[in-house]
Amino acid sequence: MDPESTDEEMFIFHIISPEALVIFLRNKYPVLSLSKMKAILLNAPAINIPKTVLHRYHEIQGFGADDETQFIKEAEDLPAAIDAFFDVLPAASDYSEAEIEYSKRQAIECHRKGGWIA
Repeated sequence: MDPESTDEEMFIFHIISPEALVIFLRNKYPVLSLSKMKAILLNAPAINIPKTVLHRYHEIQGFGADDETQFIKEAEDLPAAIDAFFDVLPAASDYSEAEIEYSKRQAIECHRKGGWIA
């Protein structure tokens, strides 16, 4: 997504946290090699958002960066985790509904192509 202002620092944010994706992959593919897991994580879909939006997102969500309970919840239902991210984004940003919906559709498609959601 484009920055809300031209001076904003951008941040690459994984819509499904890497920790949740690891949990998901270990449950679905228990014999997945470490090198394959690393390759999947490096290619996991992410979104480029302003740092201020990311900060507001975390304030609204109300969980920390290392909340194990949240990672497990994400891993149990990856489509719901994607929905949850994009449901909070309007309150955390000034992006239009159309911009958010477009980004959500792209994110879902990327996750489908990766084989993580149906």
